[in-house]
Amino acid sequence: MSAVATLAAHAGLGLALVAPWIAARRAGPPDGRRWAVTLLALAVAVLLLQAAIDRPRPEGLDYRVLGIAFPSFPSGHAAIAFASATYVLLLRPRWPMAIGLLMAAAVAACRVVAGAHFLTDVIAGGALGIGFAITGYGFRRWPEARPAWAWFGFGWMGMVVMMAAWACAGLGGASAMPFVDADKALHFFGFGLVGVFAVGWFAEHPAPRVLAIVVGLTMLDEAMQVFLPSRTVDPLDAIMSGLGVVVFGALGHATMTKRTTAPTEPSLPSSPR
Repeated sequence: MSAVATLAAHAGLGLALVAPWIAARRAGPPDGRRWAVTLLALAVAVLLLQAAIDRPRPEGLDYRVLGIAFPSFPSGHAAIAFASATYVLLLRPRWPMAIGLLMAAAVAACRVVAGAHFLTDVIAGGALGIGFAITGYGFRRWPEARPAWAWFGFGWMGMVVMMAAWACAGLGGASAMPFVDADKALHFFGFGLVGVFAVGWFAEHPAPRVLAIVVGLTMLDEAMQVFLPSRTVDPLDAIMSGLGVVVFGALGHATMTKRTTAPTEPSLPSSPR
């Protein structure tokens, strides 16, 4: 069973690598190049995170490629599979393309069944893949009212989900971080960036309303930890998260407002003939 699951996961990974290029043939060369850049950025992010977190594989599995060891968290197979399925669905938004998401879920499940990953590994990898795919697809694609950098919010949300899976798996905490109360700083900056990207993405809505919704979601995130045996509710974490959203969101809104209201050079009156 394990060998079959491993073979199926590798086959799915191969399909995931080429599927966006096949779908991009009708959309045009820029979409193929965007996928290449997205795939490269995602691969670098996964490798860096694996090296930094260094989670052992299930049951001490020593997973190596060309003699190089690859830790368990997050799953590269799940990240690439979900990124590919998301990118194809964005290129060709038809319901049959959604089958790709089911195939990506099958790849992730095969990695767990094969004993190569924990469940939180594939959840984190899938979130990263979806976030990076949306960012790579949309960045500078259209001249819109919202700033181009707002698309990076999807990639960052993938990072936030990845960090949530990291915490739920018990892979890190205040004791694993380099200074006292580092987890409070992580809540402040991590959710603060969510506030910035939310203000940019929903630029047509009042910033206080957008930030109030994001703060509410951060409070809900902290409250839900009561249902997780490996986590505890910390009111100070919730306060730092909400404070980060307000501070960073306000700074982002002020920057956008300043840019849109910048004075323009007055035009010289035309001389009479």
